[in-house]
Amino acid sequence: MLKVLVMRFSVLLFAFFICGQFLWGAEEVPRAKRQGTQSMDYQAVSEAAQRAWEARQFDEAARLYAEGVNLNRKWVEGWGRLAACLYNLGRYAEAIDAYRQTAQLGPANPASWAYLGLCEYQVRRYPAAFEHLRKAEQIGLPPDRDLTAEVKYDMAVLWDTAGKFTEGLNEISWFPQQNLGSDEILLVIGLSIMQRPWFPY
Repeated sequence: MLKVLVMRFSVLLFAFFICGQFLWGAEEVPRAKRQGTQSMDYQAVSEAAQRAWEARQFDEAARLYAEGVNLNRKWVEGWGRLAACLYNLGRYAEAIDAYRQTAQLGPANPASWAYLGLCEYQVRRYPAAFEHLRKAEQIGLPPDRDLTAEVKYDMAVLWDTAGKFTEGLNEISWFPQQNLGSDEILLVIGLSIMQRPWFPY
């Protein structure tokens, strides 16, 4: 009787062992497939996003780049392109999150800090805008005249509204030095000279 029980117990152990091997092996195949699929998905998405970007289809490119950075959170170019698409679409609140990612992944990149500050200015997060625009200036703005103009204008307004009119005038004086002028620039120059801590609007 004891021998019979031992034999039955041995058979059960063997059966459990075989089932375990089968189930373990069956799990490994789908996992490998999932990893391979994810890699292929990322490659396909990044290529499709690039095509949409080059065609200036910013809505579609933003959707694809958002999908791509979800697959690869450290994709610096993807975050940068996503942010640029959203900025071009005027979706500044969404662009803030993307530019924050690019700034954190490349902290020495002044353009990321500059665009982050410009977006924050657009949604009237003025203390954060000042901090990040100032950081971009301190690192050193890239040789991009349009970007520099936007930074200088916003910084002049922010200095003035903080009651720092000399600093504001120093920022806005960049425009006459570059032979640039407009009604908006003249207004900010006037506010600096008259020492009025007002936003132009």
